[in-house]
Order: sequence, then structure tokens, then C-alpha cells
Amino acid sequence: MSVDTLAGPNASPRWTRKSGPIVRRSRRRRRLLQFTLLLLVALAVAGAVWAVWFSSALTVRGIRVVGLSGTAEQAIRATAAVPIGVPMMRVDTGDITRRIAGLPWVAAVAVDRSFPDEITVTVVPRVPVAIQSPTGFGIDAQGRAFAPVEPLPSSLMRIDATGAALDAATATLLALPKELRDGVASMSAATPDDIVLHLSSGPIVRWGGPGRVEVKARVLTWLMREPAAVYNVSAPELPVTVGG
Repeated sequence: MSVDTLAGPNASPRWTRKSGPIVRRSRRRRRLLQFTLLLLVALAVAGAVWAVWFSSALTVRGIRVVGLSGTAEQAIRATAAVPIGVPMMRVDTGDITRRIAGLPWVAAVAVDRSFPDEITVTVVPRVPVAIQSPTGFGIDAQGRAFAPVEPLPSSLMRIDATGAALDAATATLLALPKELRDGVASMSAATPDDIVLHLSSGPIVRWGGPGRVEVKARVLTWLMREPAAVYNVSAPELPVTVGG
């Protein structure tokens, strides 16, 4: 009986003297293949890094400004100062964003790389709803005064106020019913609770704080049935008129 027979049918095969070199050559081939694959991957990554960061294939050739035109667009281009001819990935978009966000008339900005060769700047400008007196600055819906990049429409309401008083006056302006707002020539406020409406017809309205707009408007409409120099609706339950 042979040794193989005694070992049983499930026994592992025994290596011969010739099998050793074959196994070693197979292992060398596998290691060589693995090394070759790793080398190819490394070369591919290096090539990609070189192409993106250093080659002239993906360099900046222009800037596109979205959301603006005319003088405002030109101001954005000048402030962005995007370097032409520089590889796209080496452009500091964060620095460009900070510079543009520093412009007083810019509400929001996003700077993106638009491959293969363009930097896109998307700008949301502040929209003026009134003009601050006497500075001539624009006032946005949040009550923030800002130096405009273009001339403001002369039809905008003028508000003489600053700080918290300006916030309150702006909120009041936006809340006024249209029929009342159309009759207001200008507004002023020394404090948030001392808003004054200067009517186009001459009288003034002591409005008080920015709250209870609808109630004050109804009371004012009722008071204006009689001529007066001053209408006081700051406490709408106890309205007062002065002069006539």
C-alpha cells in the first residue's frame, strides 16, 4: 500500500522538488504585476495633478459675472482681479470672495471654478428701498445703509435716521399700506419709537414705533377727514391732532 493511499482521499497534495521554482516564479510574476499596476496608478495621479495645478491646459482665460451688468459688473471684475493665465486650481477663490463681499452694496457672492478655463462670480446686490438723508446712501429692506455703485432712483423715499431708528423707520415704510405710503414725501426718526411721516400735502404724522401699522393707518385715515398740522397716532387708542 502506498503512502498516498494511507494518507486518505482528503489529504493535501505533497510538493515535489520541481514545484518549488514554479511557485517562486508565480509569486515573482504577481509581485511584478502589482508593482506595475501601482506604478501606473501613481503616474496617472501625478499626471492629473500636474495637468490641473501646473500645466497650461486648464488655465484661467476669463471671468463671468452673473447677476449684474454695466457699472456694477465692471466694479466686480475690478475687485475680483482674477489672474488670467494661472492654472485654475491655483486661483484663491476664497480671497476673491472676501474682496467682493467687502463691497458695501453686495449682499451675497459666490465664486466658483467653471472648468476648463473660467471663473464664475455670482453676485446678489443690495436692493435699495429708500435713500438715507443726508448721506445719499441706499437703504435695503433690512434697514442697512450702503454706498451705492450706481445712481439711485430719485423716486425712492428719503429717510433721515441712523442705527436702530433707521431699522424701525425702514420696517415701517415697507409695512405702510400703499395708499398711505404714496402720500408720504419723506420720513425721519430720532429713536426707534419716534418715527415721523412727512406728508406730501404738508402735515406731519407722529407715528411712534414700528408696530400696529394697520391700526395706526386706519386711525390716521379717520383723523385726516379734518385738516391739521400734526396727526399723532403713536398711541392709536388716544389719537391727537394739532393745528388746522
